[in-house]
Amino acid sequence: MLKKNFRKFPICLLITFLTILWGCAKKEEKAAQPEENPQQVVEKFFSFLKSGGRQTLEEARKLTTASKTGAGSEPFRRWTEKYDAETEIKIIDSRILDQPGKDGSKIAEVKIGFKVPSAFGGFMDSTSLMHLIHDKETNKWLIDFWAETIDEEGFKKGG
Repeated sequence: MLKKNFRKFPICLLITFLTILWGCAKKEEKAAQPEENPQQVVEKFFSFLKSGGRQTLEEARKLTTASKTGAGSEPFRRWTEKYDAETEIKIIDSRILDQPGKDGSKIAEVKIGFKVPSAFGGFMDSTSLMHLIHDKETNKWLIDFWAETIDEEGFKKGG
């Protein structure tokens, strides 16, 4: 009887080891998630734009890929100065794409509904897609300011 139980010992040990290994892998997988999801980053970005001011615009810039390049803040400032503070945004949908970006990073897509003030009075409704890139270095989602996630050939063809 002792020999029979002794033969089962390596199998039990192997099962225990694999269970522990699997549990550790799951824990690491959860720990690797960014603190803020793509939807939260987009909401925060537009909140900063709405506030205006140099400091809040710099905070908004930090949420984009423009902060990772040496281009400086001037192109970002020129783009954001046209943002109307009366614009209302609503997140419609958010998802992480199956296909990674050019450098292998995860890409998220956030669909946004806009209510933009019209020159004729009232508001005009519009929707747009905003792409975010997962920055592995900082473990944060960054808004794709330089359109790195856009397929140029597909864009030229209109698709």
